[in-house]
Amino acid sequence: MAEPRPTDPPRRAPGSERFLLGKLYVDAVPRATRSLREFAEAELVLPEGPYRGQRFRVRRQPFTGPLLDLISSGRYSTIAVTGATQSGKTLVAFVIPVLYHLFELRETVVVGVPDLGMAADKWQQDLRPAIEAAPRFRALLPTTGSGARGGRNLTAIRFGNGATLRFMTSRSSDKAVAGFTTRVVAQTEIDGYAVMGGRSVETDRVSQIDARTMAFRPRHRHYHESTVSTPDGRIWTEYRGGTEHRLCLPCPHCDVYVTPEREHVTGWEDAETEDEARERTRVACPACGARWEEEDRRAANAAVVAAARGQEVTADGTVTGPPPVTATLGYRWSAVNNLLIPIAELGAEEWKAQRASDREAEERKIQQFWCALPARIGPTDLVALDPKALAGRAVTDDHRRGLVPRGHRAFALGVDVGLHLVYWTVVALTGEEGHEGGHVVDYGRIETGAGDVPEDSAVANAILAVRRRAVEGWAQPVHADGSFARAVPSWAWVDAGYKDVAVHAACAAPAPVRGDGETTETAWLPSRGLGWHQTRVGDGGPYHAPQRTSRHVVLIGDRWHLVAAPQLAVGYEARLDADGWKSWLHDRLHLDPRAPGAVTLYRAPNRSDHLSYLRHLTAERQVVVVKPGVGEVRAWTNPTGRQNHWLDATTNAFAAAHFALAWEAAARATAAAVRSVVEGRYDRLPDGRPFLVRRRGA
Repeated sequence: MAEPRPTDPPRRAPGSERFLLGKLYVDAVPRATRSLREFAEAELVLPEGPYRGQRFRVRRQPFTGPLLDLISSGRYSTIAVTGATQSGKTLVAFVIPVLYHLFELRETVVVGVPDLGMAADKWQQDLRPAIEAAPRFRALLPTTGSGARGGRNLTAIRFGNGATLRFMTSRSSDKAVAGFTTRVVAQTEIDGYAVMGGRSVETDRVSQIDARTMAFRPRHRHYHESTVSTPDGRIWTEYRGGTEHRLCLPCPHCDVYVTPEREHVTGWEDAETEDEARERTRVACPACGARWEEEDRRAANAAVVAAARGQEVTADGTVTGPPPVTATLGYRWSAVNNLLIPIAELGAEEWKAQRASDREAEERKIQQFWCALPARIGPTDLVALDPKALAGRAVTDDHRRGLVPRGHRAFALGVDVGLHLVYWTVVALTGEEGHEGGHVVDYGRIETGAGDVPEDSAVANAILAVRRRAVEGWAQPVHADGSFARAVPSWAWVDAGYKDVAVHAACAAPAPVRGDGETTETAWLPSRGLGWHQTRVGDGGPYHAPQRTSRHVVLIGDRWHLVAAPQLAVGYEARLDADGWKSWLHDRLHLDPRAPGAVTLYRAPNRSDHLSYLRHLTAERQVVVVKPGVGEVRAWTNPTGRQNHWLDATTNAFAAAHFALAWEAAARATAAAVRSVVEGRYDRLPDGRPFLVRRRGA
């Protein structure tokens, strides 16, 4: 008969003299404390899953080895772990550490959970099955009291070796939390905690429960485990603020240690069916691009090396460089490291997500549950523009108000319509093709008089007032002696997103006449801006550039196209990519005003003269938004609700200038086509169909 180990209590009746003497004997025998990996592989029997009833082995999920070793190193007092679901995250980051401290170190452990329901779940589904699966641990379970068997009303469980498991929740009273002291706290699903529990005026509940270890500092130990929620969620914040360990795998083809992520799981994109997506899915090496078969992925993971932020891994697997100076171990793995699920399943999920009705929800699932990354749905701010810093964007004395710069490529006007004010901007397109810039020649606003007259009439009258101003033109240098000529915009686009009937009526009205009897040469055209945050028209979505002309689509250009609108007065409308043109403008406002491609302003007597205009231009904020099935897009939002009418008028003007170039290129073959537009007759579009710009007397 095998002699019992010193760590096994002699089998005597509890409470008897021999039992107490035996327990004293066991407690008195010096023991060599095993590492977390040694403890897990020697003691833990898996209670469920594909390896149910078998001993825990690191080789089945190789990423667990470096994690257990790093915890055992003693360098870190806080361990923040996140990983792909269905990969053993709770087992390795929560269950094993709790059992290690209870049964190997025989010390009290506080378990923190979001609520009592989860406390019962964690005990019944995670902790108790693991304890009962191991014979030595099962013998230490209490037989009565404390809810250990039933799992109800859990507060504390005292085991036969004297260690206690204490449950605390985010809804526990402050007094109950504050009255308990321990060296070890293990908290699971910490991103599910409320920031403040109940009416507590103390700090957040995760930190409040962690504070029960304060008397044991610096020997305290905090275990935090959770599925990632958002970029500012607790687990992701701790991971990024800690060591931020990544898993490096040796590529079977180039032998370079790499960290494949979601974007390196490829092949599913062109599949016709879900099964085909599975068959095609592979991991592509980030270094050499070679595609790994499933056997390659398993072999690479078997040689996994964990490296912290700032560290590198050499070709022989040696980690070089010092780790970050922090007491928090941040550790993460993804579906690439989960050997319980073939990587083909991630490809199938990606394929299905592209075709799901709720793409945003599917995107969140893949990011959080498969890749252990924050959901990429929310906006990320890009660099904002400061209106005060933009006030001095006139680079020469020639940039006086109302002066059209020499050598401009196009001259256009944009209008944005409001109920009480109509805003307009006149711009010149400068620079060479591919390095286009621009100059704001003039801008202004006109009151509509709404309230005194019907709204549509008030808006139409204000637009007609802008047209009368455009008839007078702006000064353009023509000779070296400093003489000027009158220049009028070739095209004017008026935003028809608000009061479209009034806009069409004003654009189709007879042209105003100057004092000398001349009419304007400007062609007036209603327009609509489309974008992620603009009013939806047409097909009900953001701007989509048409691929070809049709009965509806008349002309296609750069981030704009012309459509037929026979039900409205002018008969045509321009559709433009509002987000794209705002990005075009802001990108050029970011440039130094002397740099090629920059947008400049006319020189004002005082820098502050432009502030009102510039506040409109910078009212909206450019953000990066990940749209499921689309990827990252630059969109625009106005979180402060500031006035932005001159921004819309200015982008309309620059889009109209590009339209003018495209129109001239299409009509350049015949001077008669240009004359017919100016005279208000029918013109022929490049595909031979007629285009009508209504004029006075036409």
